[in-house]
Amino acid sequence: LAEAFASVAELSYKTKKYNSLKTLFHEKIEQNTIDEAFFVLSDGKLIVHSNTTVEKGLMGNIANDEMSYNIDLILQPVTKKSSELFISAYNIIDKKIPFSREEKEYIQKYYYKEINTSGWLFTRGVFLKGKPVGAVNFIISKDRIFNSIKDHIIKAKFAAFAAICVSFTVSLIISLI
Repeated sequence: LAEAFASVAELSYKTKKYNSLKTLFHEKIEQNTIDEAFFVLSDGKLIVHSNTTVEKGLMGNIANDEMSYNIDLILQPVTKKSSELFISAYNIIDKKIPFSREEKEYIQKYYYKEINTSGWLFTRGVFLKGKPVGAVNFIISKDRIFNSIKDHIIKAKFAAFAAICVSFTVSLIISLI
């Protein structure tokens, strides 16, 4: 997906027509594949964002909201002049991790090591004539993983309760006999 978006961004950048890229971003958001997608130039200028409200709030530059957007991670392929896909753990300001500190420690130790961040940042450089001009970025939340963990916790609690009830019943029957 990142490769395809970077290719479309490259073509859009050459022609300075971003409608197809904007349409592609909106389609993927509607499909609930990604939470946020944007194309930013190497100077921080925001070209296309999947959310028009956020795009207006940023006033044309990603650096206008340094709390929500880590410019160093977002432009990592540009600064490293790499065409690789960079995947980084990312804290999404609006998303909270739905577990207490004790639960997070337990989950991190036994089940899922990356519980302390609320999402991922996928970023891929956009190149023109071999030089990096910007990056296409996707922000994806870990809500699906968190919901899966919650479901497993509920199932484990139910299984433990059922095991205790069965054990008590079997013990009672044996002691009565």
